[in-house]
Amino acid sequence: MQPLLLLIILLSNSIILVSSNCYDNWSRCTPQTSFWTGILWKSCPVYCRRCKGRESGGCAKVKNKECSGGYQCRCKGGNVKPSDNWLVKQTCKLGL
Repeated sequence: MQPLLLLIILLSNSIILVSSNCYDNWSRCTPQTSFWTGILWKSCPVYCRRCKGRESGGCAKVKNKECSGGYQCRCKGGNVKPSDNWLVKQTCKLGL
């Protein structure tokens, strides 16, 4: 029952986040919401490795018209094999 509840929470939060123009700027790298990193979404290095298939990643300041002043996860390094786990794949599709 607990995994189902966690999945419902993740899905409802991701729907709210996707509606924002600054979605990538909001979650794992923003100081105000970084508390949820590891609980609702993966850390930037883990997200880059498991979801994007990159060696690492880090948070970088965003300088653009809509989201200026925020932070965004930027992946770097060589290519690695992303996760094969179905749940990880689904959360990756949601940007978590």
